[in-house]
Amino acid sequence: MARLKENQLPLLLIGLVILNLTYPFSEQGVTQAIVFNVFYTVVLISAVSMVSTSPRRRIINGSVAAVNLILGTLSFIWPQYGLVWFMTVAVMQAIISYELAVFIFTAKDVTRNVLFAGVAVYLMLGMTFVPVYNVLNTLMPGAIVMSTGGEVTWQRLLYFSFATLTTLGYGDVLPVAPQVQALAAMEAVLGVLYVAILMARLVGLYQERRGVL
Repeated sequence: MARLKENQLPLLLIGLVILNLTYPFSEQGVTQAIVFNVFYTVVLISAVSMVSTSPRRRIINGSVAAVNLILGTLSFIWPQYGLVWFMTVAVMQAIISYELAVFIFTAKDVTRNVLFAGVAVYLMLGMTFVPVYNVLNTLMPGAIVMSTGGEVTWQRLLYFSFATLTTLGYGDVLPVAPQVQALAAMEAVLGVLYVAILMARLVGLYQERRGVL
């Protein structure tokens, strides 16, 4: 991760924010969904390239990203590819989250990159749970329901994931199956713990720099 350039993490963070603001447009038709998936994959491929610390890992992570793009595009046309796509999405996002977390917790000082990485990991955590919820809801139909009725799409699950991660919990998307309830509870705990641990790490780095510790 030492090879990070100053402009990489801000661009990744901007890309993640744009993704989380524009995902509703992917529900307006197949063309919009494919365009969104291409942009989504470009953002994640950039992140994969950033966090891959060796040529071998870059090839492996890049291959996962390429497979994700293909499966994502196919799933918008033929839904039967959706389950495998969700699995590759979960793997890729987990890899990026892990590598960025390693960067944060091995940093020697509080820099802009560390702060950008901290926010990026939080957004990635919310996104990573989405395909897992989707897989569970696909394998167990009715595991997640809308209190207002309607189909539980991955777009609704993205909203649900961030509402759970932040412990906001509006209650309009409801986990019914015990497996999903357990996962949602774990996400809520993880969201709270991550913020607390990140703040402790940043304060610790700041104090070490000034010789307080």
